[in-house]
Amino acid sequence: MAKGSIAELLENLQEYETKEHIAGAQKAFELARGIYGNELRESKKFCIKHLVEVAGIVAGLRLDCNAVSAALLHDAVADGRISAAEIEKATNRETAALVDGLAKLKRISLKIKNIAEMENMRKVLLATSKDIRTLIILLAERVAELGEIGRLGGEKQKELAEENLNIYAPIAHKMGMNRIKDLLEDSSLKYLKPEIYSKLAGMLSAYQKEKEKSLEKARQALKKKFEGLRINAEIQGRTKHIYSIYRKIYERNIKFNEIYDLVALRVITGSVKECYELLGMIHSIWNPLPGRFDDYIARPKPNMYQSLHTTVIGPDNKPIEIQIRTLEMHRIAEDGIAAHWRYKGEMGEKDYDKKLLWLKEIYDWQRGKEEKGNIDSLKIDFFENNIFVLTPKGEVIELPEGSTPIDFAYAIHSDLGGKCERAKVNGKLVSLSYALESGDNVEIVTSPEQMPKSAWLNFVKTSKAREKIREALQIQAAKPPKARKRGVRQVIIKASDKRLRLAKCCSPLPGDEVVGILTTKRKISVHRANCENIKILGSREKIVSVDFSGGKGKFPASFAVEAKDRPNLLSDILNLISRDSVIISSAEAKSLGKEQTACKFVVMVSRPEQLERIINNLSNAKGITRAYRV
Repeated sequence: MAKGSIAELLENLQEYETKEHIAGAQKAFELARGIYGNELRESKKFCIKHLVEVAGIVAGLRLDCNAVSAALLHDAVADGRISAAEIEKATNRETAALVDGLAKLKRISLKIKNIAEMENMRKVLLATSKDIRTLIILLAERVAELGEIGRLGGEKQKELAEENLNIYAPIAHKMGMNRIKDLLEDSSLKYLKPEIYSKLAGMLSAYQKEKEKSLEKARQALKKKFEGLRINAEIQGRTKHIYSIYRKIYERNIKFNEIYDLVALRVITGSVKECYELLGMIHSIWNPLPGRFDDYIARPKPNMYQSLHTTVIGPDNKPIEIQIRTLEMHRIAEDGIAAHWRYKGEMGEKDYDKKLLWLKEIYDWQRGKEEKGNIDSLKIDFFENNIFVLTPKGEVIELPEGSTPIDFAYAIHSDLGGKCERAKVNGKLVSLSYALESGDNVEIVTSPEQMPKSAWLNFVKTSKAREKIREALQIQAAKPPKARKRGVRQVIIKASDKRLRLAKCCSPLPGDEVVGILTTKRKISVHRANCENIKILGSREKIVSVDFSGGKGKFPASFAVEAKDRPNLLSDILNLISRDSVIISSAEAKSLGKEQTACKFVVMVSRPEQLERIINNLSNAKGITRAYRV
């Protein structure tokens, strides 16, 4: 496959791209050279040479210049050398999005620990790759690395070979990219089973020499026949790749001399009609072998492979397989979805969409069913109604689209869901109502004081989470906290009750778990269920149940921030808070010593989720060590 130097890469791009787009790829190269300079990879190859090789493979597949630019920068965001925003500024938004998508895929691949997890990892990679070009670049990177594996240590060789065989080759197969699949599989066998690989390579080489004269006779006979009838067709030789031979011998118990398609002739012609005409012509020259004809033109394979396969008794009375296909079929057979990308500019959108419907059949990897529908671009979801997220240990959890950290927690264990207080996604705190995406790394932070909340029912997606939350709420309603033991009357007070007063000590919000304390003035003071003052007041005041979920309007909420002291700290925090369009009622700050500052704020919000979002934004800000509700 095409690799080469930057000059060769740019020359290759000139065959199908505009000068303006090529200039963009040149900018990406200059940016990559500035980032990596003369750095060496583990294999002692220059980083920049590796990047150019990956981009060369992508250009060889005739992907657009944005994909080529992303290939030149494919490790930059993942390595932490540059941000996606900086790439966008230096190149363009689409290139930056591709590199950012690659960083996410690479973050997922780091979670792989053993072969048993690799099938799930294939699903996660497919589901996470919203733009198919990121997967193609990832595969191109794997191909470029094949020349480096021999320079690495034995354990590293085995690790890369297992990943290529169990993750990336199957992905290439499902995408119809058979050239890449074959390269990855053969290389994997070479390093995982070197003795078997060497033995099969020797047997295949000897067989090729044995069949060389017979094949050449058949090729010349066909060429003469085609020229006599003025048929424009190309005749190629094809050798079966070694891993495919290995599978037939060692997994299907077929003897080497019983494999008829070790070598074959491939005829490439101009139209489907000519394919069938040539088939008839070939059968008139040599007798076909019974049971050895397959029509993949009329019945394409799931990855859109099309060709006529026939085995005939050729010259020297030896069987020869002959494949007949059009040039378009040949390109698709070799490069799969990448070939379809090329054809997008050569045909109408309607025809192109029709061609790409086969992508939906990739779903059969997961659930064995067909999905139909038009595809507007190569930015698609492989698993339309499901997402795949990762636990901190790298385990894959499958959830419905739109699922939240609460759904994730309940999917692991009911106790984890019920005690879920906070969640981190890719290392950052997020709201419990945050919509997870495929490839997210999710960590749940629990608290023994936490209880399921009725507000959770407004955003959870899974039936398990909904069922467990309702069960917990029913138990809580049947046994209000400590109230029954005190003989307090069981009255549920609604949010609209004019007697309600919100306790300033804990600032409850609609959706919080709350209790009411009946005061001497016949008012009801509403506290959050975990408020420390309930323990004090509850011994001498009456506790009543309050349904505060329907509260409307804006309510005061307090939270604190601890941060390293610096100039403009308070101003920067206020700017972060104001992004959420909330009113700040009060703000105060005090020194904690040792260059640490504590700030306390009161803001007007309508729901706990709004406050939680503000706290999460602050928690992820530079220099802030802690942000929490008070």
